[in-house]
Amino acid sequence: MKFALAKVVTVKALPKHRLALAFSDGMEGVYDCTSHLWGEMFEPLKDQKFFAKVALDHGAPTWPNGADLDPGVLREAIANQTPIKAKRAVLKARLKGKLRVVAEEAAPYPSRPRR
Repeated sequence: MKFALAKVVTVKALPKHRLALAFSDGMEGVYDCTSHLWGEMFEPLKDQKFFAKVALDHGAPTWPNGADLDPGVLREAIANQTPIKAKRAVLKARLKGKLRVVAEEAAPYPSRPRR
């Protein structure tokens, strides 16, 4: 299953190198980035303070050193999580006050109202 058209519209760095993400299609979830923290580009992200400098660039989580993650891969990984696990992680972050928008990208076109 491929989610190439979904973009990340909000991103928030959480402790333990995780990202709380919301996508343009309404999917939300938490992605654990620890498996990506190797190599020349991603090694600096091991520092939690640097990891927290995540921002959005054209719908992709990006860091000041140029490291970025593919929104399609992130969307697919979150979709493959058990729905309850993904929802619990987002709810826990919201309840603890850790989930707030730090970077938001406007949709290139008006979004349709949810029904």
